[in-house]
Amino acid sequence: MKNTDLIHGSIMKSIIVFSIPLFISYLFQTFYNTADTFIIGRFLGDTSLAAIGSVGAIYELLIGFANGIGTGLTLVTSRYFGSGDRKLLRKSVAGTLMIGFFFAIVIAFFGYVLIDPLMSILKTPEDIYFEARSYIVIIISYSVFIFAYNLFSGVLRAVGDSFRPLVFLIISSLINIVLNFVFINNFKWGVVGSALGTLVANTISVILCYIYMWKKFPLLRLDRRFMKFSWQIMRDHLNIAVPMALQFSILSFSILIVQGVCNSFGPSVIAAFAAALRIEQMATQPLMAIGLAMATFSAQNWGASLLSRIRRGAKYAFLISTGLSVFGFFLMREVGENMIGIFVNDGNNDILRIGKEYL
Repeated sequence: MKNTDLIHGSIMKSIIVFSIPLFISYLFQTFYNTADTFIIGRFLGDTSLAAIGSVGAIYELLIGFANGIGTGLTLVTSRYFGSGDRKLLRKSVAGTLMIGFFFAIVIAFFGYVLIDPLMSILKTPEDIYFEARSYIVIIISYSVFIFAYNLFSGVLRAVGDSFRPLVFLIISSLINIVLNFVFINNFKWGVVGSALGTLVANTISVILCYIYMWKKFPLLRLDRRFMKFSWQIMRDHLNIAVPMALQFSILSFSILIVQGVCNSFGPSVIAAFAAALRIEQMATQPLMAIGLAMATFSAQNWGASLLSRIRRGAKYAFLISTGLSVFGFFLMREVGENMIGIFVNDGNNDILRIGKEYL
């Protein structure tokens, strides 16, 4: 599959073709998170499911910030790609990597410092506190790999390739599911095994992205000339990345507030919320894919000074999103409630009832 040029050809086709791999990527991310939830719920029980559910909002906040930073930084790269300025493109990639890894280290540091206060704010029940903390500490530990995947895949999307990051994500997702099953069912490592499986799988996706970039895109190979610090490059990137990171984080922070309320009601409500949230995410992933596709489309066309093309693209994206919203509503209403039972042990009617009420 060749790279998608978003500044020429049919606007509707460009947006749809570019967004399909993004949608499948989001779907697979949700799929392996759902598989984790299923494996934990079935093999470790409702208490362990509640443990990872109780800190799920912290995980979503981390992912949201990483997605926002990665998307914002690489949109500047998309703009330079659209303008055809290869020198600025390479400087942009270098700036993206430097800023991205700086934020990854900062987030990991503050994550360690604030984990206990956050869990206290979330009112994590004492009977699941140890399991929940063990799980989220490992997640925070590999936050640099979460940022790395978002940065590398974002750079590939910036130059029109949304397909290869999908392939690498599918590979890592399958590895994650297998490792989680082995670590939990065979090695008996509990929720720590789930976190470690995700860590290993995510690291593999980062390595695959880097190798592909190095071999297939000579333009993205950086040397010392492009790794020099530049205030202008930093400002250009941060002006886009910081607002996007805040936007993504605010959405995740709202889940954090809801999670705190759920945690105060005990393990059954926590487990129900964790299961229902996975189903809700499946219905909203297509909208996120269209949004990210439109962001990249706009950045490339802005760089090429094709403003009327951006306006038409926004109209098409709105129509597509509206249709997907209606479809997602009916899908979640008709199928979603029946899916909650997949995640919990048979006979736990409280979790089923609460999860259905949430949906």
